[in-house]
Amino acid sequence: MPFSNKIETDRFKTYSLVVFLLLVLINSINSLIGYHPDQHYQIIEFANFKLGRIEASELAWEYHYQERQGLQPFLIYVYLKVLYALGISDPVKLTQILRVITGLFFTFCLTRFINSTLHLFKPAFQKAYIASSYFFWFIPCYYVHFASETFAQSLMLLGCAFLLSDRNTQGQLVLIGLLFGLAFFARFQSAITSAILLTGFVWTRQLKWQDCLYLGGGIGLGLSIGVLTDVWLYEDWIFTPYRYLDFQLFKGVVNAFGVSPWYYYLTLLLTSSTLLFGILTYLGLAGSMLNRKSFFLSISVLGTIGVLSIIGHKEWRFLLQVLAFFPFLIVYGLQEFSYHFPPLRKVLFFKPFVALLVLLNLALLTYHSLMNSGILSIQGEALMGAVNRNYFNKPARLFYTQIEYHPYMIRGYDPDAVENPFDQTKIRKWFYQPPRLSDQVITDLSCPSLYADYGDSVRLLYINKAVFLADNARDNLLNQGYQLKAATLPLFVDKFIPEQGNPWVDRLNRRIIYLFEKK
Repeated sequence: MPFSNKIETDRFKTYSLVVFLLLVLINSINSLIGYHPDQHYQIIEFANFKLGRIEASELAWEYHYQERQGLQPFLIYVYLKVLYALGISDPVKLTQILRVITGLFFTFCLTRFINSTLHLFKPAFQKAYIASSYFFWFIPCYYVHFASETFAQSLMLLGCAFLLSDRNTQGQLVLIGLLFGLAFFARFQSAITSAILLTGFVWTRQLKWQDCLYLGGGIGLGLSIGVLTDVWLYEDWIFTPYRYLDFQLFKGVVNAFGVSPWYYYLTLLLTSSTLLFGILTYLGLAGSMLNRKSFFLSISVLGTIGVLSIIGHKEWRFLLQVLAFFPFLIVYGLQEFSYHFPPLRKVLFFKPFVALLVLLNLALLTYHSLMNSGILSIQGEALMGAVNRNYFNKPARLFYTQIEYHPYMIRGYDPDAVENPFDQTKIRKWFYQPPRLSDQVITDLSCPSLYADYGDSVRLLYINKAVFLADNARDNLLNQGYQLKAATLPLFVDKFIPEQGNPWVDRLNRRIIYLFEKK
């Protein structure tokens, strides 16, 4: 590469990193809503229990069946102990700081991976690789969350960065094994990706048996740490990978959460980022298998998706353990195809086409960032920040019409229930819930409890906008002194939305949650 081109690429990489860090900061502060309840109930609440703040009976069923690994709860336990000692106890601030730390760690791992793979790209494709790695919409949106999938992906990115080094020292081999071993105890399914990657690494590098011992020693160290954190969590010698495999797969509990067709992930990859991005994704993944330098990473990712496709229960979040590899595979594969088929290269670098991709990606990034911040979210936790910010240390009584709109509670799962396992139990976000808050379910706005005297307690009402508009007692509610304080859409925007009209308006109103207050 000419020296001037290298300087320009390095400058572009630096600017991209700065912008990415800004996006990480914005999403870390605003993304109060996790992309799945598991990242709270199976990590933060487990740590909350080990801190002695709640009883074991308040935990999700995974704890009682001892099939949730202890690595991440242990890390959160240490994190909370440190921040509590520093005098930081606001749960919203604690999780905001956690997301910042998680985002910075992911940024470090991703940047190391980019630096170790950039030389594989021809100069014309290097900027595209850098930009897609940092700015493909799901990356700044979701990798700020400390969840099992995202943490495993960060560890594997860093492990791959060392794998792809020109020369691996014995210390690096131990570190590589350690990172992949820890990734396994972050997300058990990462074993598929790791096994294929490490097999390809040993084969292509033709490692001596002594080097394999160092690599295996690192893996053993990572697995040992995982086992010890399980012992810490359950206070017993438990091997959670076996418990997970036996209970979730062999006994079929995982399918109780819904079954999707085998082609679910194939369809998702084609359509979730618009059909245009989907076509480029498939072309890129196919092209990445044409070159030996990307072959094993490509096979490991596709192998992971293949195994996940066999399992009946499927969720888009399960792909997050490998999605950060996609920019590398897609751009590298398109590079391979473009030099075999020159017309494709002309299309890829056609400026209007590039501008269209940028605009589509920007739209997806903006939409998902807003959803993570609670805008138009139908999850009760969307307004949790407003409740905690204004009422955390005040006596308050919270009324709600449906558990789906409750800020601190969701339906749990009871694996022993003969019928309706999701209706038998409820679990709470004790970590967030204000200590002086009590709650009560109501059937409609004429419920006498809404208007009873509760002394100095603030009365709060959590209700879906469409339900509120359809209730004949809503005028009485307002006349009794209830005031609209917050919504999952900015109030200055909400007031311009008509109460009823076309189906689009009705559908929009169903996606808005109101928070009323009566002092």
